[in-house]
Amino acid sequence: NGGGIYHISYNQTADLNVEGCIFENNTAKYYGGAIFSYNVTEINISDSNFTQNDAKSYGGAIFTYKVSEMNIYNSDFTLNSAQFGGGVLIQNTTNVNIALSRFISNNASYGGGAYSYNSDLNIDNSSFNSNRANNNGGGVYSYYSDLNIDNSNFTANDAFNGAGLYIINSKSDVNLTNSSFSSNTALYGGGVYVWGDR
Repeated sequence: NGGGIYHISYNQTADLNVEGCIFENNTAKYYGGAIFSYNVTEINISDSNFTQNDAKSYGGAIFTYKVSEMNIYNSDFTLNSAQFGGGVLIQNTTNVNIALSRFISNNASYGGGAYSYNSDLNIDNSSFNSNRANNNGGGVYSYYSDLNIDNSNFTANDAFNGAGLYIINSKSDVNLTNSSFSSNTALYGGGVYVWGDR
């Protein structure tokens, strides 16, 4: 796990800060092609590039689990791949903020650009272009997660369902503001597919 960085804390007191870095052609057998992070307090990633990283299972570039806060700022995720979460996979992470970042041509079975499970995901001024999911969620797959998207663009993403966004369990809060969905392709829900109880 963690083809570039393997980061784990047993008492959830450690932070991880990545600034101005390049992660390219890293591979993980299971989790986190470039970065694997578990049970830490805070992750900050800025001005960094993640290109052609691969995880055979979860999180082509980044996998996080049980993280209190994660911030991704002005970073690029391009041509990364995994079965779940081609760009990033976020699980049981309390507060995730993605801003001024670009997800381009990432690939997965579920969540080509990003996959969020039981997390609070906030996306602002970011773009998801030409990402692909063989099944659901070309741009973003949101599962039992609160999702807030503001001033962001989803363009030319592709999936079987939910090419731009695939949202399961709409009991979670979902807010889309001042964002555009264009030229996305899916059998159902080219822009947004919502499956849930409300």
